[in-house]
Amino acid sequence: MNQILLKRHFPHKEHTESQADTIRFLWNKIKQYEQRNQKAELKVDRLYQEYEQIVLPHEKKLADIRCLRVKHFMSFLSNKCDLNSKDRESLFEYLESQLHFLYDFPFFCNPETLSSLSEDLDNYAEKYFAKKNQKILDKACNDFKKMLKATLGDDIELPHNEIRDTFRSGNENDLVNLIEGIKDAYLEKHPEEKEDWENSERDWADFKFNYYQEGEEQGTKITEIFRGSELNKIYKRIANVIHPDKETDLAKKAEKHQIMQLLSIAKKKGDVVTLISMYSQYVSDEAYEFDSETLLHINHLLEMRLRELNLTHQDIFNRQGVKSYVWKIFSASSKKKIKEKMSEYIEEIKIEANNVDKEIKKIDSIKRLKKFLRSLPAHDSYCIDSLFF
Repeated sequence: MNQILLKRHFPHKEHTESQADTIRFLWNKIKQYEQRNQKAELKVDRLYQEYEQIVLPHEKKLADIRCLRVKHFMSFLSNKCDLNSKDRESLFEYLESQLHFLYDFPFFCNPETLSSLSEDLDNYAEKYFAKKNQKILDKACNDFKKMLKATLGDDIELPHNEIRDTFRSGNENDLVNLIEGIKDAYLEKHPEEKEDWENSERDWADFKFNYYQEGEEQGTKITEIFRGSELNKIYKRIANVIHPDKETDLAKKAEKHQIMQLLSIAKKKGDVVTLISMYSQYVSDEAYEFDSETLLHINHLLEMRLRELNLTHQDIFNRQGVKSYVWKIFSASSKKKIKEKMSEYIEEIKIEANNVDKEIKKIDSIKRLKKFLRSLPAHDSYCIDSLFF
């Protein structure tokens, strides 16, 4: 991790200049880190675009043949008399694991094919495991209703049929819409509680944040508090400078209107870092009149912002899902080495696709299917030998 080097004392100048210089120093450092993070994002994005052009088409071919494997294995479910309940359940679990993997990387697959396979498997599940699925669905619906009643009260009217249909479909968007509908119906019946659910512009509340002393990985955590009254003063000073009503020039008036909107958004979100940055940007040095406690809080808050940007820098390379995976696998010191890595990877994909094809051709009877299912490890039987793991 990059080290954060910060001033530990204020420059020995006139008091207001000292405060302005200190805050401006930290804010300039923040801008440098933000620019560094933008460059890192650009690097990761460019490599991912190259991956999409060169490697992804081969990944899609592999996904297609994996879908064929699911379809082929699913065809054995129609032979009800030839599979006992244990083998049928093992086959279901295996097929579900294959589909779950394909859904984890949906951009590899034809969405219509994937949806069709899932629907077919659901139909078989409904046919063979209706009672078991009914119990699972009943429990999910009942737990959901209990949660809503615990939150909104026992007198809440619940759309029982809609809840059941939503849980049966498994569609996350439908669930979100269902919850929103229940919330709206509740607020319509209890208008006195509506204000508590909505965001409203209020005065700045006291703002708490955690500060860790520099150089202490597991150091003492200090919870610091910006007084709401001081934040209100800062907000009003900025608004006094940028308020569009005080501008006669139409172009500048429009510009200040946009800036005022940003300030209002920061207030609504309680975004103290943006508040401080706007103060540094728009308020003159002569207007810096913070007391020592507030100035210390500002100093520490901006230090923590720098540390946060350092963590974000790591996340750009390590926590972006497939993009991060692509970066780890293919990043190299030169374009030539990147090409070599991608070529080797494509060869591995071709080998994997060939193995899946052989498996499809080999499992051509109930007897061989049973042997295959019983050869799988008891608990790790459904891991896919994917290049992603």
